[in-house]
Amino acid sequence: MSRDVNLFNHLYLKGSMNREEGDSRSKLSGYAVFNTSVMIKNIAKDLVLKASLNNVFDKKYYDPSSYDSNHNANKDDYLKNGRNFFVELKYKF
Repeated sequence: MSRDVNLFNHLYLKGSMNREEGDSRSKLSGYAVFNTSVMIKNIAKDLVLKASLNNVFDKKYYDPSSYDSNHNANKDDYLKNGRNFFVELKYKF
């Protein structure tokens, strides 16, 4: 782009995940999540703006829940964030 505008892309790939020993639930499928960000430097003196869009394609994916100390499986796996957006302003003093 230019020396003051940068574009970042990130593809996160995770393979299928096995359960803990003794957990009879089926393993979780793998997933791919795409994130992108743009950073604009010097929009004002010493000010940087960064805008990010995570999980661009709004992939529904989970991380496995685990057994508790008594080896009881948590009922549901952990749903990860859907598409989300954030903005960051950074000022250097």
